[in-house]
Amino acid sequence: MGPRVDSTNFSGGYRGAQSVDNQMTDILNNRRLGENDKRQELEKIFSELSPDDKSDMYERLNKRNSRDPVSQTFHYRLSHHVDKPGQLSTVDRLLKTLNPDHNSQSPVSHTPAQSTKRGTTKGPSRKPLDDKLLEAIRNYKEEKKTDFGGEIRVMSQDIMKTPKEKVAYTRERLEKASPDDLKKIMKESENWPTQSRDIVTEAMRQSPTVMKRIAKEFSPEDQSAAINRSYDSIDFSETWMEKMGLQQIHKEAMQVWRQNTSDAALNKVLHDTSTAQAMSNGPGGFPEIREQIAAGDFDTYKRLDPRNQTEIIGQMIRNAGSKFDFGGIQNAFMIAKDKNAIIDNFQKASPDLLPGLLSQMPGLNNDLLEGLNKENAQFIRETFISMAEREPDKSLADQFRARAHYIKGWIEESFK
Repeated sequence: MGPRVDSTNFSGGYRGAQSVDNQMTDILNNRRLGENDKRQELEKIFSELSPDDKSDMYERLNKRNSRDPVSQTFHYRLSHHVDKPGQLSTVDRLLKTLNPDHNSQSPVSHTPAQSTKRGTTKGPSRKPLDDKLLEAIRNYKEEKKTDFGGEIRVMSQDIMKTPKEKVAYTRERLEKASPDDLKKIMKESENWPTQSRDIVTEAMRQSPTVMKRIAKEFSPEDQSAAINRSYDSIDFSETWMEKMGLQQIHKEAMQVWRQNTSDAALNKVLHDTSTAQAMSNGPGGFPEIREQIAAGDFDTYKRLDPRNQTEIIGQMIRNAGSKFDFGGIQNAFMIAKDKNAIIDNFQKASPDLLPGLLSQMPGLNNDLLEGLNKENAQFIRETFISMAEREPDKSLADQFRARAHYIKGWIEESFK
């Protein structure tokens, strides 16, 4: 008996099964072999299988949408098309080798419709179709299959295709996939081999169309999982200039996502991906929003919840003196949704953040204090006093004392 082919365990649960799979995969992926050559080589392999093994192999290969990688490669590499009625496609010929009873009209084949001549039917005429059935026939549209996951996974392993070709191929299919199939491909590809997963990720982050669909069609949880992949350290560029170009493409695609997603999803994604952003410096995350604020653009910042606004201001304070100006910090605090939450979070996070915030503010006025509760206003006043006591520069210490005195007056006036 020849090597047993396991139809339920794709990794080959019986001795020799994996070797048969490897032989078939090597033949199917060999670009130097034509269609007929591949068929002949596969027929040789099939002829050496036992009847039970042939039955198992037939069961595997007769399922076109199977997750079996050998079956996927089989249907990806070989033709289902025939030129004339009555002929068999390459796929059907091989399946018939495994099972003489194989029906060429099965779902795996694309045999053209055959016209037949019918004579006059004797007897009474058939019962006329009712209105509901006629309406259903008129409105019938053949459902297009857009679950390209198996196809993409097989293609991504094609050694004859360049990474650019694989990304372009995948991007086209992601853009065409139905909403449910797009979600399915993104979710399943999380567990694919690294090379296949990276191809899907790069195709996603190069496509404004896919990023807009993620914003519109995915739940906040699914958006978070997809956008987190945008920060993966994948680099398919070959030159420095090409790398810069891809980074700009990623940034523009991320901007499309940010513009089309809901505020709730935006805040969830920013919070969930903060670590990944810090390691890759964006794109589309906190670093980019900080740059917008430094340039005077607060549109995205205003959409953030207090938790994320606190994170932004904290990052700006830590980077102050380099690329982020002090006025931007003051303006961000002034228009924050919940100033009390920022002060509370700063107290919990680090004793240096609040003094850092206060020391960077060019001035102090009622607009900055508006919205603070009495406890936080008093805490800020005491922080200014403490800063003045520790400040060796007399003129700066006097400035801190003056601000503490100003806040005292504001408290007395606001909380009578």
